[in-house]
Amino acid sequence: MKVILKGWDSNFFNLKVGEYKVENNVGQNVKAADFDLIYCYSESEINLSLSNFLNSYSEIQLNFRKKIIPINYKHPEIFELNQLSEFNINELYELAYESGKYSRFKLDSKFSEKQFQELYEKWIDNSINSQFADIFLIFFKDEKITGFVTCNVGKDSASIGLLAVNENQQGKGIGRILIHSLESYLHKNSIDILNVVTQSENNVAIDSYKKMGFELITQKYIKHYWKL
Repeated sequence: MKVILKGWDSNFFNLKVGEYKVENNVGQNVKAADFDLIYCYSESEINLSLSNFLNSYSEIQLNFRKKIIPINYKHPEIFELNQLSEFNINELYELAYESGKYSRFKLDSKFSEKQFQELYEKWIDNSINSQFADIFLIFFKDEKITGFVTCNVGKDSASIGLLAVNENQQGKGIGRILIHSLESYLHKNSIDILNVVTQSENNVAIDSYKKMGFELITQKYIKHYWKL
């Protein structure tokens, strides 16, 4: 099986980035020589031996799903981003870094801190202009953005993109308020399934999602292979 070019990632990182999906948990001959970095996806733990490549990072990605219960929820500190006449973009960037602290782009030492931050800044920028997100809700209190959630909406379901709460405000229920507000918004728009992805190391997020009624549906193993 050939490695498939990841165009957006390649352009952003100025590298030739590809993806390889392991079929039936059996590695096949991989034509990898032309790539600088390969993301390998599999349904269970598997080790590929790629000549002249280093496996720099591995993670387990967990996909949770919830059937939205009909809810009419409104919180005075929750706003759609476009309802604000002005806001501090740097507050969103800082929150985005916080949301990505368990990201493979943060924890793989082959990526620099600058690359990680620029990636999440781009995620915010493209969520504001609706390229990466259909919904952008924020928790706005005392003239500051304390948390936010972004969401992509499909025909029958929706998926959370980024969810973040200021590090100093965590444990106060802001994440729960954001998700309940999102659920109410989705229910009003006839969407009844909500998905969210996190990493197996993020125990706080996993516990929170389970308490809010999310169930683990699938898990995916992701490995990074860098050319030596």
